[in-house]
Amino acid sequence: MQASFGLEMLLDKITAPDKPEEDWALINDFCKQVKSEGDSGAAGVIQILLDKMRAKNEQTALLATTTLEAVVKSCGLPIHQIVGKFRFLNELIKMVSPKYYANTPVSVKNRIYAMFTQWNFSLVDQPKVREAYQMLLKQGVTFPDGLVKPELNVPCGDGYMEVNAAAMTRRVSPLEEDKKKAAMLEKLLKSKDPNDLMKANRLIKKMVELDAKKNELSANVRREMQKVRTNVKLLTEMLQHFSPESDGPLEKSEVIQDLYRSCQSMRPQMFKLAGDLNHKEDVLGEVLQANDDLTRVMDMYLAVKEKQASASSSNGAGGAASRQSDLIGSPSAGADSLLSLDLLGGGGAGAAAPAPAPAQTLGGGLDDLLGLSMGPSTTAPAPAATGASSGLGGLFDMPAPAAAPPSNGADMMGLGGLMGGPPASNGLDAMAFGGAPSVAAAPPPLDQVNVTLQTVQPGDFPPVTMYEKNNLKAQLFFAKNSPHPLICVAVCSFMNFGPTPVDNLNFQAAVPKQIEVKLLPPTGTTLPTPNPMLGQQAVTQLMLIRNPTKVPIRIRFKLSYTANGQVVDDMGEVSNFPPM
Repeated sequence: MQASFGLEMLLDKITAPDKPEEDWALINDFCKQVKSEGDSGAAGVIQILLDKMRAKNEQTALLATTTLEAVVKSCGLPIHQIVGKFRFLNELIKMVSPKYYANTPVSVKNRIYAMFTQWNFSLVDQPKVREAYQMLLKQGVTFPDGLVKPELNVPCGDGYMEVNAAAMTRRVSPLEEDKKKAAMLEKLLKSKDPNDLMKANRLIKKMVELDAKKNELSANVRREMQKVRTNVKLLTEMLQHFSPESDGPLEKSEVIQDLYRSCQSMRPQMFKLAGDLNHKEDVLGEVLQANDDLTRVMDMYLAVKEKQASASSSNGAGGAASRQSDLIGSPSAGADSLLSLDLLGGGGAGAAAPAPAPAQTLGGGLDDLLGLSMGPSTTAPAPAATGASSGLGGLFDMPAPAAAPPSNGADMMGLGGLMGGPPASNGLDAMAFGGAPSVAAAPPPLDQVNVTLQTVQPGDFPPVTMYEKNNLKAQLFFAKNSPHPLICVAVCSFMNFGPTPVDNLNFQAAVPKQIEVKLLPPTGTTLPTPNPMLGQQAVTQLMLIRNPTKVPIRIRFKLSYTANGQVVDDMGEVSNFPPM
């Protein structure tokens, strides 16, 4: 659909060649009209802005570029849905390519590169924009540094994150300022003037204070980044293992939805941290890497969501496709992929090396996950030499307790070794009470509940098989007695039916935010081969689940172990728990 005649007339006034600078009153009026037209006029507006940016008059093209930036900042999702398509992005790429538009002024090219940089950070829900930006980087494009451009004096609309993109990409040596201060201090100390010595003392004191503040800020930043890495790692693995056929719609997975919302809320925090660091701290690179990790996992989520939507309905995007066809008529515009600068004749230094993979050391406490409740876990220690550390392993903050000695002679049910559990410590040992508390009373926090394996009595609810692969079987047995009606006590039993031992066994669990989970140390981390003289030996681990709202219990678990010299990392989900 074409833009309205009124918008075209207004844009002519905004981009008049004789205008020396931006008329922000007119630009704000233009943005208001664009928003009033909504979806119906978005493609047409972008089309007339592109036409103006291709004008032979440099001032007209620059004013149109500024107006486009203002519209993207202020006008929200309808505009972002057009800007976030390869068809539009390829038009911008063609404008900086000598193959298509050899006469594009350098000033306009620089502004287009600056737009890509800004939108890479600001259009958080448009992964194709970031893909275009990364492609330009890999093709050797040198983005302008220190470019002076107009400040966008328009209100910030939905879906646009207002950040200083130049500050996010700037790299300043953290030693630069320190070198200047060190040279000044050396000069003052060599002086025989008492006043210079006093100045040196003041400078030393100031440098010490600044260093202390820097260390404190760095520690705070790293704590925040630990939370980011924990969320990114867990969401990445859940998305990698997600299957609509077995898990249902993506929108129905509460854990994935909570993690995605957490990542969305953390991204602005990364921008704020980068600004607070003033671009001179050693951890700035780590903050930018954490932001890249957030962007990557959010893009991964959107890709899974888009794939699921396209699988369910192949005709659902008809309206959007129609608007895109109106936007660019050329069949070579490239609606499905980006034009590569290698094909455009302006590739610069050639393809850059791929971006480094995100850091694999993504530890941190699952208690810190926003929107998730992991409970005061005391889960088993991560194996010392298990090779790859993917999965949930290492994500818990709390120091891991030493594993209890393996039980001797557990029965086939895996419950025969329950008598060797760790003794109860101080706190609420509710299992020893004569009667269970009333359901009217709120269940105590799990860190105040102590349950020992020897107090567990097998219940009537049938056991649930959680996992059965590679001759390893994991089952859940539910206890008859409980410290509270709203606390579920379950015993995880792991048995090896294979010809070789299973080592480095590590089980971890996550639950939705309404629920809490606590894992006690297992009875061991090694499962021997079956011995007909001793019977089937098992490793058992006690799990407590606090469910104050009585919602249906569902857990996602990570199980890692070493079998036949190979490290295995698997994930699964269990939902068939006894009703509360």
